[in-house]
Amino acid sequence: MMAEQLKDQLGAPGHSTDLDYETDEECLVHVAVSGILQEDLTHLTKDQFSFIDIDNQRPLVTIGNQAFIGQYQDSVGTSVFFKSSESVAPRDAVFSREPVTQVKYLDSTRKKLVLKRVFLNKKSAVPGESTDISS
Repeated sequence: MMAEQLKDQLGAPGHSTDLDYETDEECLVHVAVSGILQEDLTHLTKDQFSFIDIDNQRPLVTIGNQAFIGQYQDSVGTSVFFKSSESVAPRDAVFSREPVTQVKYLDSTRKKLVLKRVFLNKKSAVPGESTDISS
């Protein structure tokens, strides 16, 4: 659905109709960040999370403007994912302890992706290699 919206937006004159990225499938990943994460994750949007080569043994993850290298590990116990939604059940006036939000089981996993912060540096130019383009 989102790809169709992007195609509609990019199909305007002056834009290429080819998308710059490709989405294979969505998956749930339990992520643990070791070290210092300098941003509050609740204030970030989905666009500020990027998982590159997630099928690899050591995927690259960017969160905001920080880069991380990941490694898959077995977790102690099982990680369980839930989906939250607004409660639509009628509320009892006497016993009004019903939560406003309900959760529903979504999935579980026994693996987690442990992230370690990395600092990316620009590649230095190789001696003898010319970056000058002449006609």
